[in-house]
Amino acid sequence: MHKPRMLIVYFFLLFISVIVIVFICTTFRMDQMNINKEGVSDFNTGWLFENHDGVNENITLPVHFLSGTEKNQIATISKVLPTDLKNGMTLSFSTYHSTVQAFVENKLIYQFGLNNQFKFGKSPACTAWHFIDIPDGSQGKQITLKFSSPYAKYAGTFNSIIIGTKNASVNNMVMFFMPSMIISFLVLSFGVMLLLIFIIARKNLKQNLSLLYQALFAISISGSALAEIPVFQLIFNNVLVLGYIMYFSLMLCPIPYLLFVKSVYARRHEKLYDIFCVGAAINFMVCTFLQVANILDFPETIEAIHFVLIASLLLSIFTVIENALKYKDRTAKPFLIGTAFMFVFYLIDMIRYYSGVYQDGALISRAGLLVFIAILAKDTVSQHFSMIELGMKARMLESLAYMDILTQKKNRNAFEKEMESLNVSDTGCETTIVTFDLNNLKDVNDNFGHKYGDQLIIAAADAIQETFNFCGDCFRIGGDEFVVIARNSNEDQLNACFDRLMRTLDDYNGSHSNKIEIAFGYAKHELNDGDLFQTLNRADKLMYKQKREMKMTDLKQTHENIST
Repeated sequence: MHKPRMLIVYFFLLFISVIVIVFICTTFRMDQMNINKEGVSDFNTGWLFENHDGVNENITLPVHFLSGTEKNQIATISKVLPTDLKNGMTLSFSTYHSTVQAFVENKLIYQFGLNNQFKFGKSPACTAWHFIDIPDGSQGKQITLKFSSPYAKYAGTFNSIIIGTKNASVNNMVMFFMPSMIISFLVLSFGVMLLLIFIIARKNLKQNLSLLYQALFAISISGSALAEIPVFQLIFNNVLVLGYIMYFSLMLCPIPYLLFVKSVYARRHEKLYDIFCVGAAINFMVCTFLQVANILDFPETIEAIHFVLIASLLLSIFTVIENALKYKDRTAKPFLIGTAFMFVFYLIDMIRYYSGVYQDGALISRAGLLVFIAILAKDTVSQHFSMIELGMKARMLESLAYMDILTQKKNRNAFEKEMESLNVSDTGCETTIVTFDLNNLKDVNDNFGHKYGDQLIIAAADAIQETFNFCGDCFRIGGDEFVVIARNSNEDQLNACFDRLMRTLDDYNGSHSNKIEIAFGYAKHELNDGDLFQTLNRADKLMYKQKREMKMTDLKQTHENIST
């Protein structure tokens, strides 16, 4: 199957992603956020904010773009713990690309991102969820949280804080993100299902790769959506890896999406799709290089990533509208509705992001993605199953074209195709042609009917195929004529086959009133043969010579019987 260059580029970029992620897993060390055992309430009021210049301000969480915060500077919020606070309580909250320290009365009880060993990148993680155990006996004491981010837009963001037991805090987070997890897993499952269908049916789909493109897009985009869900932080315990998976998947997904739209709907502007695919690949390489070279991190190039996504969606919407209006393509309508949903929902999430709402950045777009996938699911699967069915019918017809219906052996078309193939491949010099002819078929047809003659033909074909099975296939090339193309067989092997054939015919003739009598001849391809068809002629001559001898023997036997 021919693979477009852009698909090869996609797999190359995917390979780079895997290499970087494996490198991070094996070389970077992250502060561990262990979850211990063991009711939750908001803990958002009464906080005192203090910036690096010592300026104080009372705040209620959450807050975004808080004035007085700067990148790489410590921002502090503090609060006196309630006097009726129960022991065994935990504070839980999320941060974006920030280090965290927690103190109770100046005693460090938690830190994240300060002892990490970074080979590249400035921040400890994309989104990190923190669970801070409050020491027993901390009632009435001051708790202080210190944050620092290398990026200005995250430095002034403080999310909601929840207080409760450890189990309750974890359950609260899991339940909050459960709808997002379900949607993302549905999209991932659909992508995997399409990929499996493509793998199973790729022979019948021939060069149609649209199913593969849609599968890769669903898997890529669901990878980004799943990596942004902090529940997986509890499983992998390496938020940095999850951050890289999110960015890599987000940068990769436009390529299979554009290839899918191009293969299904782009009747014009195909070069424009190629340009956009190249642009997405360049964006991946440039952003990754800037990240690993410590020039610009992914959060600082996110605008370029968003631009590629929006541009890809707009191009696809334009193409589908053109198909629906200009070419009256009815199949474009479901895709247009799904794409419009996805575009609007992605736009809402981007507005949320640039408004300072960073928590679960794909919250709305996941729903749009699910609508997009659900609308296309029925049409895509049914269309490709129709293609699979047509492919199977075509292969069945092709099989019938080379199959003798009566004997279920290969026919003359298959024989001539095989001969031509051997002539072209220059392997004819290792080939022996064996020809067979039934001597008494006409007598059986005339005296007993064609039904019994057909039984004789079938039995003869089965006997030849069975005894010459290890030498080659049996071809029925005429009414009572058969050929075996024996490759890499020497004289002794052929003689052993002839002996087995005679024994098989003797066994058959001993239990049937209509006897099988077969004349045969064979010839090995020689250098002075122009091609295998000349070898066939020589084998035919020897077969007819034997046929005449067998008839003379039968006549002689008949005269002797009459005389006696």
